[in-house]
Amino acid sequence: CTALARSLRSLNVRGSRQLQRRLPELVGPRLRVLEAGWQSEFNATQDPHEWSDALPRGLFASIGRQCPSIETLRVPGYLLVDGYDEEDIISIKASYRSISEVAKLSQLRRLDLCCAMGLLDSAVMAVARDCRRLRSINLRCCQLLTDPALRAIAEHLQEELVHINISCCNFSDAAVRRLASSCRLLRTLDLCYCSKLGPAILAFLLGDATLCPALRMLGVGGLDFGDEEAAGVARKYRDTLEHLGIGSSRRLTDAGLVLLAGLPRLRKLSAHRLESVSRRGLIELCERAPGLRHIDAEECAFALPAPSEDQHRLSSCLEERTYSYDDSDSETDVEIELEPQEPLSGWARLASPIA
Repeated sequence: CTALARSLRSLNVRGSRQLQRRLPELVGPRLRVLEAGWQSEFNATQDPHEWSDALPRGLFASIGRQCPSIETLRVPGYLLVDGYDEEDIISIKASYRSISEVAKLSQLRRLDLCCAMGLLDSAVMAVARDCRRLRSINLRCCQLLTDPALRAIAEHLQEELVHINISCCNFSDAAVRRLASSCRLLRTLDLCYCSKLGPAILAFLLGDATLCPALRMLGVGGLDFGDEEAAGVARKYRDTLEHLGIGSSRRLTDAGLVLLAGLPRLRKLSAHRLESVSRRGLIELCERAPGLRHIDAEECAFALPAPSEDQHRLSSCLEERTYSYDDSDSETDVEIELEPQEPLSGWARLASPIA
């Protein structure tokens, strides 16, 4: 293992419990790409306690000491569940604190800590301060994070940051406004199901042409996206937007879908749990937007009853345009020469973090 660790430049052990336990002895000084953690957030059969047992404690301390050349670090699902004894709780808290060791990785370009539910502000602040080459960061469902972490990202990474996923987090409207105002190079901004956000953040973003002018992916599911916001998105992001998340919107109607169909580059749409659209509206969206290849319209509460013909047509349209929330895995690792596919996910159903 020692010789292997010294020679490896890329290592992917995602989903392998056996190999993840051995990670500290597999990582070494030439490693540039490391992918660990779970294979999919949406594996309903995944037992949190079994998964927690497979993750090595102090993993990030080992990475910080042994892997100075890492450019891509992905560990989605660093979800440690306590065994209900004091010693285990102390170990888990120490492991989450050790994520601050990532700040030693000065070459880091991409960091994915999706669902590291014990991640603390101090670790994110250290990474933002010291990893100045960071272009992509995924903090989805890191629910202990608060505004100081996001302010540090806005302050230190404004000249580099291109992709950020903070869906299912608890940042304030003011902190997200500061991020959008500072990080003008953003092409991915995923705010889906952020508990403290609503239509006001959309009005702010869409009302100023200088804020995030080149977004290719915008996630605003759970923020009650409506027809007015659809008009703003169609106007501001007509030439750039490829991926849009608008799930759980109560105010969006068929008129708003018509506006979204006018986005010529739109290829992915997360539109589950809409409450005020019709089957006919979704059918016309699919027919008017030939570039739309993937759509999630699960659990929509359709506003009007539909004839059986429309039900069959919609089913056919959706079967031809399947949507996967794990497609973010196809994002490039280093993000230097190739453009990535942006991350967008649904919502996490996970165990509560250690306080």
